[in-house]
Amino acid sequence: MYNVFYLQALFEKRLLAENLSSVTVKNYLSDLRFFLGWINADQNSVNLISTKDIEEYKSFLNNSHFPIKTINRRLSTVRKFFTICLEQKLIYTNPTIGLTNVEEKPMSSRFASHQLISQREQDVDNKPDSVIQQYGKSILSVTNNLYKRNTNVVYLALLAISIFFLALSFGLSLFKEGDFF
Repeated sequence: MYNVFYLQALFEKRLLAENLSSVTVKNYLSDLRFFLGWINADQNSVNLISTKDIEEYKSFLNNSHFPIKTINRRLSTVRKFFTICLEQKLIYTNPTIGLTNVEEKPMSSRFASHQLISQREQDVDNKPDSVIQQYGKSILSVTNNLYKRNTNVVYLALLAISIFFLALSFGLSLFKEGDFF
C-alpha cells in the first residue's frame, strides 16, 4: 500500500538522481501536487487513473488559459511521474502513452489583436464620413466622461485642501499670539 506522500517522495528522489537543478525539481514537484490535487488522488488511486483522465486533465489545462509552456511542462511532469510509477511497478499500464504536448500557436495568431486593430483602422479609412462621424462622437463622449471624472477629482482635492487650511486657521486662532512664534 502506498500513499500520495510516498509517491511525491519517490518522484523527488528520482528527479534528484537525474541531477536536475533545484528549480526544475521544485517545478516538477509543484506540477505533480497540482495534478494529484486535480485528480483527487489518495491511497492506491493512482493505479486507477486512465488515459481518459489524463486527456481530461489536458483539456482542463487548455481551458484554464494557462500559458502553453506551463501546460506542456505539466504534461511532461505527468508523463515522467507515470513512467517512474511503471518502473517501480506501482501501476501496470502507463496512462500517458500517446499524450502529446499542446502545439504552439503560430506567430500570426499571437498578434491577432494587433491585426484586429489594423483591420479596424482600415475599416475606418474605407467607411463613409457618416460612420467616421459616429466613431468620432463615441470617442468624444468617452473623452468628455473622463474629463468630468478627472474634474471631480480636482474639485475634491481643492475641497480637501480648503478644509485643511480652514481647520489650520481655526486651530491657530484658538491660541494666543506668541504661543507658536
